[in-house]
Amino acid sequence: MADSRADAVALETEGNALYFKSDFGAAHAKYSAAIKLDPKNAVLYSNRAACAYGLNRYLDATDDATKATELDPTYAKAWGRRAAAALSLGRNTDAIHSWKHAIAVLPTDNPTPVQAKQRKQYQSDLAALEARIARHKPNELPVPEAMEVSGNSNLPWLLANDMIPGLKRDQNWGSSVSALNTPRQRQWIMCTEVCMSVSTPCRISFMCSQILECFTDALVAEFRIVRMPMPTNIFEMFEKQVATQARNMNAWLQFGAQRVMKEVPRRLEKEGWSSVRPALSITVRGWIFRGFMADCWESNITAGLDVFTSALEVLKWGAEKYKDVPLHERGAIFEPTYIRGVNTVTTHTIPLEEAIAGANEIIEELKDVPIGTEGAAAAVARGEPPGFWYAFYPYPKGLAYSLRGRVYDQKAKKLKAEGNESAAVDLFLRAAADYKQAAFMHPQDDGHRAWYLHCAFHNQYNAGFPVRRLMRTLDMLNETLPLAQKIWCDPAHWPRMKPHFDLDMNIRENMKCGVDSGAVNPDLPVKMLLGDELDTMTLL
Repeated sequence: MADSRADAVALETEGNALYFKSDFGAAHAKYSAAIKLDPKNAVLYSNRAACAYGLNRYLDATDDATKATELDPTYAKAWGRRAAAALSLGRNTDAIHSWKHAIAVLPTDNPTPVQAKQRKQYQSDLAALEARIARHKPNELPVPEAMEVSGNSNLPWLLANDMIPGLKRDQNWGSSVSALNTPRQRQWIMCTEVCMSVSTPCRISFMCSQILECFTDALVAEFRIVRMPMPTNIFEMFEKQVATQARNMNAWLQFGAQRVMKEVPRRLEKEGWSSVRPALSITVRGWIFRGFMADCWESNITAGLDVFTSALEVLKWGAEKYKDVPLHERGAIFEPTYIRGVNTVTTHTIPLEEAIAGANEIIEELKDVPIGTEGAAAAVARGEPPGFWYAFYPYPKGLAYSLRGRVYDQKAKKLKAEGNESAAVDLFLRAAADYKQAAFMHPQDDGHRAWYLHCAFHNQYNAGFPVRRLMRTLDMLNETLPLAQKIWCDPAHWPRMKPHFDLDMNIRENMKCGVDSGAVNPDLPVKMLLGDELDTMTLL
């Protein structure tokens, strides 16, 4: 035992040195090794919490800091770290509670200089949070622009209702309308309609026992579902519903991925899949909901990334560890399609450079997915909704290509600004090719197809493509725009994209007139007409 303690102290010392060099990953590993030797040492858990916080893993930081306070309720620094992690996750009540504990356990008589500094810092942090909360009354959080669409009849999901019967009759699966008709999307639309018809806000979260499952599964299938009109207080109700379901199912919502991966096998051994399956479902879906809230509602990108990453980490771990367990026992969340869908949602939060590995993985995994309606028709023949096929096969692949295209585009512009023209041209070429592939993964009437063709054209132009090839891309965009606008004309996105489409069409008309009049050689670049460089926006 003495040797174990001595080894733990040595590991802690090494961890401390790494921590002060901001090598949080290596320090975390040292503290983890020390905890195995000295599992009741509150300082080790608190230090590991600090490392997790430095890595933006706030769930894990909260978990370790909580463990430290359980081992030593008088440990002020652990309470402070728990508060900081809770604040980063948007858990304001928990942060206030923790800072008050941190202040309460510090001595008021003859404190050391360190303790006096801690008290001052915790009091300042607590006061700042309470002042911020006081400035916002309940339900006065800013509404994301994408959600300011309540009552709009031009939403794609509402327009699709009138078009789907005809598509089914004609067996036309080559429309993006088909992708707007998955069972979860229909259930989510039903839930929002029910919620909006309820006059008493406190009843909203209990109108549908599956409301969390409906929302997260619809979100995973098609991220644009967030454009649906929703009552402004629905997410406050969601928070209550998630908490209620988590308590009922004894879920691990407050823990990080590492803790969950330890707890699942333990509970399986005692209670089996009948207990673990619903607990895991609520945990993962609760994380997805929390990540969406943090990213889209609160503009807290790092917190969104943390919980999305935790969800993916647990899903990939479970898919491998329990791959031989029948689907009806372990549940659908470990299926490759579901993991792919969560990965797609996560890419809205992950920095582009970090998303490249995931994009390449999806492209490789789906390398045999056919372009066009062939895959959707085959899905229907198998008895699957075409929307399911679009959501979990070509759409994720299209998003992966677009992510890679954005990285190439940004790197190319940086190289060009640095004077490295030849290397920039090579990356513009790659970006154009990837954006075009992204466009082809979507039906001709999908708004994404139009935007990706726009991005492909701009990169082709910056790469110095001749007029003839630029015209081909613009002709495809010209064919897509009127079809896409019929479905994707909602006010959340289309008005911001339309000026760029209008510019593209003006360029097309000018080039066509120039070629027809003989003033423009179609086999030469067109930069003499338009200037030096066209800019490519990120997808809105």
